[in-house]
Amino acid sequence: MSRKGDVEWTVTNPKAGGAKHEYVAKLKVSEDFNDSQKDMVTNFNSMRDFLFNNGLMEKKGS
Repeated sequence: MSRKGDVEWTVTNPKAGGAKHEYVAKLKVSEDFNDSQKDMVTNFNSMRDFLFNNGLMEKKGS
């Protein structure tokens, strides 16, 4: 599903930096969030998943 303003993330050299980001859990959307807050959580989780899925974030408990 693509929406206006979506960003595509690509990895060009995942091992270049060497250091990994500390593990960060996904944020959860609360039912009382407004649309802007829900979009912020969605964007944060997208960036977090990008780092985690490409080996740029430590695993939980590391």
